[in-house]
Amino acid sequence: MAVTTARTQQISIRLPHEAIAYLDTHGNRSAFIAKLIRRAQRAEQARQEADEMLAAGDDGDIGIDPDWLARNAARTLQGLD
Repeated sequence: MAVTTARTQQISIRLPHEAIAYLDTHGNRSAFIAKLIRRAQRAEQARQEADEMLAAGDDGDIGIDPDWLARNAARTLQGLD
């Protein structure tokens, strides 16, 4: 499958050419890619904050299991690759 990759900083998003063609016809490709990049940046920031919290031993104050948080952050980032 042919893909187009948009890259900013350390974030890479691969979209099939069919998706690009659809966005060119029915939507705003630049706005869509910018939205995906913002989501990826927020997910990365959340992952980094979780890592910092765990490193500082601050894993119980907010009532979220750190293993659950790490699994879901990793799952979110995998979905954006």
